[in-house]
Amino acid sequence: MNLCLALIAGCAMLICGAFDQHESGCRPAMVYEDHNQVDPPPLTMARISGTVQDREQGPIPGACVGLFREADHKLVAQGVTDEKGHFDLGSTSPGRYRLVARYDSFCPPNTPIRLVRRGAGRRAAHTRVVVHMAPHGLDDCSYIGYR
Repeated sequence: MNLCLALIAGCAMLICGAFDQHESGCRPAMVYEDHNQVDPPPLTMARISGTVQDREQGPIPGACVGLFREADHKLVAQGVTDEKGHFDLGSTSPGRYRLVARYDSFCPPNTPIRLVRRGAGRRAAHTRVVVHMAPHGLDDCSYIGYR
């Protein structure tokens, strides 16, 4: 009987630990990454939200997404994708940033972002980011684009 209770308690702790990690953000915390040989032009938007997908356009739940100030590489927002691969980092002050995504055994894509005030351009108000992730070791790695 005591062994059964110990096993149940252990399982509950593991489940709660996994839930806490998903709810509270990425473990360890996101780090700034920019391994691009050439940066694409910055994506212009008013709010950082979108989807993280694999090569077959399937969702990647549990991927970490972070937003860093480009000037000092300070993390200003981070989140974890839901079961459909969606994330929403909300609104941040206008300026230049870098969006970075991370998921185990996948290349970490990153791209420059230019945040503008809502209504500062038709495209900026309705744009969502699509993060395309590919496993490490493939010739073409991960990238981020508009939807």
